Amino acid sequence: MSFSQKKISKKNLEENFPFVGIDFGTTYSLIGCLLNKKIQIFSGKKENSLLPSIVSYKKNEIIIGEKANEITNENFLGTIFSVKRLLGKSIQEIRNLYPTIPYIFSYDENQEVCIETIQGKISLVKITSEILKTLLEKVKFFLQKEVNTAVITVPSYFDGIQRKKIKDAAILSGLKNIRLLNEPTAAAIAYGCHFQNEGIVLIYDFGGGTFDISILKISKGIFEVLSTSGDSQLGGDDFDELLSKYIEKKSNIFTEKNFFLKRKLLILAKKTKLKLSNKDVALVEFENWKGSITRSEFEHLIDPLVNKSLILLKYTIKEALIQKKEITNVIMVGGSTYIPLIKKKLSLFFKRKIEFSVDPDKAVSIGATIQSNLLFNYQQKFLSKENKFILLDVVSFSLGIELMGKRVEKIIEKNSKIPISVTKEFTTFKNNQTVIMIHILQGEDSFVKNCRSLGKFFLRGIKKQDAGKPRIIVKFNINESGFLEVYANEKQTTIKASLKVDFLHTII
Repeated sequence: MSFSQKKISKKNLEENFPFVGIDFGTTYSLIGCLLNKKIQIFSGKKENSLLPSIVSYKKNEIIIGEKANEITNENFLGTIFSVKRLLGKSIQEIRNLYPTIPYIFSYDENQEVCIETIQGKISLVKITSEILKTLLEKVKFFLQKEVNTAVITVPSYFDGIQRKKIKDAAILSGLKNIRLLNEPTAAAIAYGCHFQNEGIVLIYDFGGGTFDISILKISKGIFEVLSTSGDSQLGGDDFDELLSKYIEKKSNIFTEKNFFLKRKLLILAKKTKLKLSNKDVALVEFENWKGSITRSEFEHLIDPLVNKSLILLKYTIKEALIQKKEITNVIMVGGSTYIPLIKKKLSLFFKRKIEFSVDPDKAVSIGATIQSNLLFNYQQKFLSKENKFILLDVVSFSLGIELMGKRVEKIIEKNSKIPISVTKEFTTFKNNQTVIMIHILQGEDSFVKNCRSLGKFFLRGIKKQDAGKPRIIVKFNINESGFLEVYANEKQTTIKASLKVDFLHTII
């Protein structure tokens, strides 16, 4: 049960404490907890707080994290990387987006997308739950106490279906009380609470699998999101893919039909990318080929993708109804922001030097941890004065309904402030029509096929009349917790119907 459904009583506070913040990342994941008014980001056995988001399925065991990464070569088909990128997509969508991905996909009896492993079909949700479960075990080991309450961060541009899959995985991992929080918003919370600065802040979050931008206004303890945008299919993994193809071409060793070599080459590309963040030249050995890759070669490869992020950046600033010069601070988040070209491009764009003001790896988990301890007023005593604030968020995607001709009528526009309620009037398009289907859609396109379906319901019993005469009132309501309810009724009668979409935004 989520927080919005039932609050935890003071009596049960001790039972549910600690509240944790989880940054579930494409490449790495982290977990934090508030201890003695200080944020503790938990480390593993190797004293590294970054848990590789990798799961390896062997015959009689499941291995997660660094060890899973180490045994990739001996179990490459059973070792799952970047599962976050696959969540909420059909098999066809995955194949279209990632044609070289080596896994064997299928559906289970619940139509969940699965990967075939030596242990059988494993759903993407189940794989995700193993990563979350491992993070929770870190806290349990340290505190000797079960954890069942968490704020989990997601890309701001994750749609409703993707968010629901994260929530399903969280429940499967053992969590009972769950909230989702946009990743760049979490980073802004970490920044605002640490530096106590006010002004307009832009979060540029370039991770391993997703890219997000949010612009927030911080003033007197109020964090107000002005606009948000991004691309859930743009990240460091795409840099690795481009670099692997480049090495393949230089070495003249082609891996198209050899999944083992393909995975080996992707791992090599990732290591080379990391080296080029600190060096001008990286020596590369692939099979029987030896060569080198320069930073300028790498930058030439990824330049179009970095420019794509800048186009989204301009668009987000425009949607925030501000000028570029009004932005007081730019916060870089995510592992890809270590790449020198990104820092250079951002500095040129803003015409000032851009440096890290918060830890790019830990900012999101720190913000999620702070927010997890601000769910209820009576918990304020656990936080220091400077870590108390109010968060005002926005809708990440436009919401609407299907009209005749498979077109979309937007009812709530993207970046509308939450809470919000909008009502529109519609009518029938056939004579004597007694039933209307209300198909709820999420997205910016004008056509149904290019938007996400969030659900359907029917308004039945409409009085028989000529087309255009019935007056159908449709109301979209999003409450302060980000939950959407859609109501429909005929104005001239008492008939009505509704649908609740409880995984739309799920913010704090």
